[in-house]
Amino acid sequence: MTRPAMIIGLGGTGQQILTFLKKELLEIGGDQLPKEVKLLAFDMASRVNAQGIVDQEKVYRLGNIMLDENKEYVCIRDNLFPLVQKIKIDQERVEAGQPAQLAHLHWFPAKEFIERSLSIASFEAGQIGSSRALGRLCLFQNAHKIHNHIRTALADIKLEVNNMVLALDQGFARFQPIEIIVVSSLAGGTGAGIFIDIAWLIRLIADELIP
Repeated sequence: MTRPAMIIGLGGTGQQILTFLKKELLEIGGDQLPKEVKLLAFDMASRVNAQGIVDQEKVYRLGNIMLDENKEYVCIRDNLFPLVQKIKIDQERVEAGQPAQLAHLHWFPAKEFIERSLSIASFEAGQIGSSRALGRLCLFQNAHKIHNHIRTALADIKLEVNNMVLALDQGFARFQPIEIIVVSSLAGGTGAGIFIDIAWLIRLIADELIP
């Protein structure tokens, strides 16, 4: 039995590492991934064209090995410009002595980004570059989506482990800790901007599913 694990990759670096890992796992398992191991990558780069079809030229692959869209690879790209505008307005409202409506987002320097004339096109294209603030804002914009993917993957691992333990019927195997690994670069915008929040979110979900 493979050690139960969920490996989460953040940003472009995370996606590449998970693709290499998938290749290794497939080679070891005879073209079969272990059911008690889940790979999950989050990145801003969309791999889907305007017709909703995966554009193979945008997919990071090793030979014919790639992360499956919306299962192992989740795009969290979004148009952040409307949200940035709302944050700026809310921050100005607070400065004028009025109550905040988006207090949980006041860490974001909305006025600075807008005054830097960061184009609307950049927000729409998800071109956050090395901006950790925009990377983190994208997490807040897609929090429910990210939460659901992590929770589903962890619940699947838990179910698979329970089934295998029952099948083995071995007392020493009753407790199977699930290892959760997060891989990311600290130099970019997506991974560096969200890895702390992702770790907190994982802990929240794990405490709920595995008390």
